Amino acid sequence: MEEHFSHEKRVREYLLGFLSERDSDQIETWLFSDGAFEPFVDLIEDEIIDDYLDGRLPAKERRAVERFFLRPPERRHKLSFARGLRRHLSSQARESPAGPSPPGLMTVPARVWMAVAALVIVAAGLGLYAWKLNRGLQDAIAAGQRLQADLLHERGQRESLEQKVEKLALQSTSAQTEVDLFPIERSLAKAPFIRRSTASSTIKVHIALTGDLLKSYGVAIKSASDNEIWYVRGLPPSRQDGGSELVFEVPTELLQPGAYTAVFGDAHLSPNHMKTKCGFNVLP
Repeated sequence: MEEHFSHEKRVREYLLGFLSERDSDQIETWLFSDGAFEPFVDLIEDEIIDDYLDGRLPAKERRAVERFFLRPPERRHKLSFARGLRRHLSSQARESPAGPSPPGLMTVPARVWMAVAALVIVAAGLGLYAWKLNRGLQDAIAAGQRLQADLLHERGQRESLEQKVEKLALQSTSAQTEVDLFPIERSLAKAPFIRRSTASSTIKVHIALTGDLLKSYGVAIKSASDNEIWYVRGLPPSRQDGGSELVFEVPTELLQPGAYTAVFGDAHLSPNHMKTKCGFNVLP
């Protein structure tokens, strides 16, 4: 198990889609055969999401995140949760400027320094060599146990924060309703859900943008029967948490419970000619 943790760079490249098929198969074999390796991969996923939201990724890695890393729904959920949590903490700080700052996300460093020293002892006896080798093995096992404990502690903190944010969301009936959408969504059955609240006059929509950006966008909201119920033109892209997105508000009264599709593209095109779309569902 310990040898897997020395491949952090390869795991990161695997998550970003840079590895060859043969190397990717090796990582997946470790995931299936070593139960302690999965939390290590989860931690690197969290680091990639933090780097993406903080704008620390090079252009090549940012494109890889948007085109490959975010394909699984679980990672898109992680990104939405991290972005929503940052937005909530930022809003809380603005509302209470005199109070203490809300705690940030605690992350455990993912740098694992586990080295196996090659001891070449010429003049020493066999007994001294065996004693040093055994001591090195014990240190490696202890380091692995500490790493597992840190991973479990970090996961417990993350789950606790998720529960607190969900509880705050249920208690806040007057807050503005918001939803994050991704153009890579394909099925309305897997599209995000948003609960319709009569306490909010609008639903704020965030659409993550990928690839080359346009200067101005047009966005239309269509019902499940493909009827256009709302349209806006001349919407510029905005930067948020290290990425680019479209942000707009739709009157709550227009969105009755059901399935909807947001289509968007160049502001000069009509909604019927816009190819990029993403779905969402409105609950009563």
